[in-house]
Amino acid sequence: MMKRLTITCIMIMLTLAVGQAKDFSDLFDEFRKEQHADYVSVSPIMMKMARMFTPADEGGDFLQRIHSVRVLDLEECSSETKQRFNQRIDKINTKGYEEMMRVKDEGELVRIFVKQEKDVIREMIILCAGKNDCTLVALTGKIRQKDIDKIIDQQIKEDSSHER
Repeated sequence: MMKRLTITCIMIMLTLAVGQAKDFSDLFDEFRKEQHADYVSVSPIMMKMARMFTPADEGGDFLQRIHSVRVLDLEECSSETKQRFNQRIDKINTKGYEEMMRVKDEGELVRIFVKQEKDVIREMIILCAGKNDCTLVALTGKIRQKDIDKIIDQQIKEDSSHER
């Protein structure tokens, strides 16, 4: 009898723990409805249309690899909403994702997670958290490392030309 009660208690505790660990999609669903939240979702059909109007030398090559984009920005939301967002990301379920980068600067935290199949990134999550900046970006597609390297190189060239 005691063994059955112990097992039941453990199962209840595990269910509660799993119920609290939500994923990134749940964050979008929960916080996009908040007052003053900015939310944009670009569907695969709209991404195809964007590709038609973007020349290859202006990022069209990269756009070919992106299937959808979702952006949630809570910058204009109340401090209570931002605090709740920050608490929720502390409990986020990152199983299946690899953390590619983590930068903490002046109380702001940026984390980038990816879900990969072989050498291809299928999903990239960019998560910014802090007192003022609470942003969540999700890209899905078939992104190769060389595509990311190309964008970084291009950005470095643009930044260095602006400094002159």
